[in-house]
Amino acid sequence: MASTGGAEDAATERAALEHALSGLGTRLASSAERGPDAHRRFEPLVEELRTPAAAFLRPELEQRLARYVAADDSFARDQIAHVLADACGAAALPALMRARMSDRNEDGDALEVVVLELFLAWPEESLRLTLDFVSSRDPRARMVGLWGLCVTALDATRYVGTVTSAASDPDPRVRAYAMGTLSTMFGAGYPPATLAVLADGTRDPASEVRRAAVRAPGRRAGGRRVQAGQAGSCQVVQTTTPPGIRSSLDQVRQQPVPPRLTGAGGHPARTGAAGASWVGAAGRRRRRRLVVVPHLRPW
Repeated sequence: MASTGGAEDAATERAALEHALSGLGTRLASSAERGPDAHRRFEPLVEELRTPAAAFLRPELEQRLARYVAADDSFARDQIAHVLADACGAAALPALMRARMSDRNEDGDALEVVVLELFLAWPEESLRLTLDFVSSRDPRARMVGLWGLCVTALDATRYVGTVTSAASDPDPRVRAYAMGTLSTMFGAGYPPATLAVLADGTRDPASEVRRAAVRAPGRRAGGRRVQAGQAGSCQVVQTTTPPGIRSSLDQVRQQPVPPRLTGAGGHPARTGAAGASWVGAAGRRRRRRLVVVPHLRPW
């Protein structure tokens, strides 16, 4: 009898979550629900779905996310992205990173923060996925993978070859993005192999690559930058530039993060820097304080 009651409770919970997602979709489709304080009005439904118990809704959540990204609906995109991340954890990363590939809104930082939180909570899985994206046949995926590598590669020197290879990619957008990636990843100074890559970038046939190669060193940390000479050569020169941008991961780690709140049978609880994905009011307040690293937007 107890097992029967448990099954009935689980079925009731699933039905309630399906109803909540249906209701969220209906309200997202209504223009009357948008406008001032829209986040507050949607909050109860979104919070009801931000639970590991809603993981069974992943296929539908991924379809909805792709649809809202295609429609340039950033508000609906963000609501579904938060639900997907907190319901599915690391399993949500492929869909969220694909969404970053296609997202054309300039306000995409909200989606970026959701991905960053999952990177912190599941660093090993995130690194494997970003490397898969870097080796994708789709140039947009390769650019998103390079962005992810800036955040997930704790030992950046291990991946110098990966980034320098991207600097010779057939697609000029990827080559340009690789130039910026070199600047973002190496905060204490360029490895010698990268100086030649930047020099080659200043002579690239594509103007966007040349601009990125010259501009990237201006964001270098440690008071050093690489200058392009008249003949396209590069040299390291001392500057008075203050310390540059740290990686997104370092910036997020500066502040203490509460553990992920999960129920029985949910995702493993994470603490400290690994607990950057969570639910509830504390998580909502924390998200607003995350710093997103400025970088070339590949799409």
